[in-house]
Amino acid sequence: MGNRISTSITNFPFCGSTEVKFIILSIPSVGVGKTTIVRSLLGEDLTPVFPTMGYTLNTLNYQSRKITIIEIGGGSKLPPIYKYFFSEVQGFIFVVDAADRTQCLISEAKNLLHFYMQHEDVERKPLLVLVNKQDVPGAMTTEEATEYLNIQSIRVPCLLLGTSVLQNPNGLCVGLDWLLNHITY
Repeated sequence: MGNRISTSITNFPFCGSTEVKFIILSIPSVGVGKTTIVRSLLGEDLTPVFPTMGYTLNTLNYQSRKITIIEIGGGSKLPPIYKYFFSEVQGFIFVVDAADRTQCLISEAKNLLHFYMQHEDVERKPLLVLVNKQDVPGAMTTEEATEYLNIQSIRVPCLLLGTSVLQNPNGLCVGLDWLLNHITY
């Protein structure tokens, strides 16, 4: 099983590089927790959160590295700008709302995730799948998300991690550490 995440390294090859770029995506594009995840990593106030329109660039220092996270938002009305960032990043973060068990949403998330992972600029880049909002009663488990999203068929390094950003923001560090350790170039 591979892990998928998109990141970008400024200095090529990665060996010794201190600058990295990741892209964070989700379906639906609003309400899943991308902005809350980014704010948590930045150590910022988690409320109030408003939907991201377009994209934002967020930079943080982590383990002696400068990390830029590109957050894509805007909903279905936004042109597919994500593909312009794929070649610039070293890994991907894909966020799933564990509290939303709507079958069409799960199917759409699976299809979009696999569509992204087939892009020519994704090859060998790690993927972190964050199954967010697991603190909500009835939320899907990481095992269910693994099955629903067909994670085992993803051909890049991939880690699926269950979390609740609001309840345990420190859990994000596990995913970030994993991403940084799986950048291969």
